[in-house]
Amino acid sequence: MDNATSMIKHLMVHRFRILLLSLLLTLSGCFSFSFWFERLDTLVLWQLDRMLDFSDGQKDKIKPELTVLVERVRAETVPPVITSLTEVQHLWDNQKPRQALFLAEHEINLVLDTLRRDSWPTLARTLDFITEDNIEAYLEWVGDNRDDWYEHTLSDRAKQQKRTEMLKDWLGRLSTSQKSVVADIVKLHTNERQTRIENGEYRRSRFIGLIEQRDWVNLEQAWQQPELLQTEEYQLWRTRERDQTITLLHTLIPTLSAEQQQHVSKRLDNWIARLHKVKPATLAETD
Repeated sequence: MDNATSMIKHLMVHRFRILLLSLLLTLSGCFSFSFWFERLDTLVLWQLDRMLDFSDGQKDKIKPELTVLVERVRAETVPPVITSLTEVQHLWDNQKPRQALFLAEHEINLVLDTLRRDSWPTLARTLDFITEDNIEAYLEWVGDNRDDWYEHTLSDRAKQQKRTEMLKDWLGRLSTSQKSVVADIVKLHTNERQTRIENGEYRRSRFIGLIEQRDWVNLEQAWQQPELLQTEEYQLWRTRERDQTITLLHTLIPTLSAEQQQHVSKRLDNWIARLHKVKPATLAETD
């Protein structure tokens, strides 16, 4: 995953799948970040179509909404994210890694809250187009992808491998002793796989029910506050997962080599530069 927030977002808080970020920031290859951003409305529509099997008429209605949303993200979300990442990098470079991680978690939560708020009007108008055929297509798509989503919950080793990959993406190569720390700390929680699967089913069932009823008040509340559609068992798992992750990071931080610390700083610097390229032109010209 090539994602500016992947280490902190995945290591400090549980993944909240915001479609815009999920699609955009996992794309990699020979094209630049700005190339993908400029085509984000088309890419999001493509992903939505994979999930919901839209008709041509539905696509024609949704595409303009997505274009407006992308420009709002460019104008209102990208600049503060650049500022936040710059502050995180400053703390990190000044040997304050714990403060950097705390600030990053705080700022990421603010960004997600902003995206949920700003995307609701677009989502609401999109949901109004949804038919029974779209819902059936979505449930089929879920069935086709569910095993992949929970693959890392099959064993402690699978979870450790996934966590190691995330750490390597930000820290570079891990030492043998650091890998041992991951193995010692990263474990599946009791009934983790079942808890997450059941929560996903519960959330989808509740959300689909609200869509079918066109219950806009509760739909907006559920979108703005995802915890409203979470089981108690899942919320308890999230707390335990966060505690485990904090323990892992606090244990690893003192072991980081100068090369690993520099690797993090370069990754942050790289993403700051990428985000500058997609800022509104008027803002970019004043830098």
